[in-house]
Amino acid sequence: MPTRDAVDVALLSAAARHGAQPAEARTANRPFDADTWSMAVVTAGAGAG
Repeated sequence: MPTRDAVDVALLSAAARHGAQPAEARTANRPFDADTWSMAVVTAGAGAG
């Protein structure tokens, strides 16, 4: 599992405490890059596999 910063951990913990579940599993991610002002998340969508 990729290392997450403190904000990610806090948000995921709060969501889990309130019963939220991720809609799709993350298969890869690229963290925010201040130089390009971009980030990316790849998920395993419906019918994947």
